[in-house]
Amino acid sequence: MRKLIVVALSIFAQADFAAAGAPCSQSDLTGKWDFYVLTVKQPSTTRCALAINDAGTATGRCTDQDGVNHTVSQGSIKMKTPAVCAFTGHFNVGATTYNLRRGTMAQDANTAAGAGELPGDIFAFNAVKAP
Repeated sequence: MRKLIVVALSIFAQADFAAAGAPCSQSDLTGKWDFYVLTVKQPSTTRCALAINDAGTATGRCTDQDGVNHTVSQGSIKMKTPAVCAFTGHFNVGATTYNLRRGTMAQDANTAAGAGELPGDIFAFNAVKAP
């Protein structure tokens, strides 16, 4: 009986999730975003103002916790699994590559959160679409 209940709940949860909203697309990522990054092993915060174009190219600047600005280069952020609004990507801040391993955008396409890694550390991020 327990197995039947677990299977039934699993099927219901999947059906409910699929009906939650329309899938996201690359165009939902297009625009200006403020990424707030918190590293874990060597605690620090960074704010990145990124512009993502239709091709997924990300440009902009990041400001570290000391207020120093750094140019973003070689950035690419792309929708990987549109059905669940999941994206991945990377961008360089100076000689450091930030790898966005998994980001998930809210159905309203105005906020996102996720996690990633950089050399010797991991990070969590929140992002808000800028006007």
